[in-house]
Amino acid sequence: MLKIGHDEAKLTQLIDSEKNTAIRNYMKSAFPVILDIQEPELSICEKKVRHPKLAYQGRFDAVVKYKNNWNILDWKTAPAQSSFSKQGEDSISYMSYVRQLAAYASAFNYDVRHLNSPIAKYGLLIGLKEDGTPAEIYEISETEMEKTFGDVKGKLKEFWDKVMASKQTNIDFAYKP
Repeated sequence: MLKIGHDEAKLTQLIDSEKNTAIRNYMKSAFPVILDIQEPELSICEKKVRHPKLAYQGRFDAVVKYKNNWNILDWKTAPAQSSFSKQGEDSISYMSYVRQLAAYASAFNYDVRHLNSPIAKYGLLIGLKEDGTPAEIYEISETEMEKTFGDVKGKLKEFWDKVMASKQTNIDFAYKP
């Protein structure tokens, strides 16, 4: 709530300019990655997916051709000094993000709405920087995607086992590494 004496128009302008600066910086951070996407007209962006056999769904950011391979891409925004930015592949966030990519890729590849689309075998995790510095690019190999999806299937099995065994009690699904 605004207090007496605040100029709402000036405050709104300040907030909008800060938003515009953040958006501009994220776009600046993403630009080098965008320029490296091959055949951008074939990219698929912001679509829902549902895995027909494993009963999960989600919404992915994009499927793009990058370095001659089709990738499921996930944009992550972060302050330049975030733990993900500092720790990269060693952060807990990184593994969660790779799991998410693997799950989206499998759902995308099996979803009947995308049967005529390229197969996304690789992953791209792009860490956009709030300060406009170049994005961090994490390329997830086909082997790592397959291994990680094996982990995802294990977690899904745990989930369904808990659901089936529960007698209307609360179930704890919090991630515990």
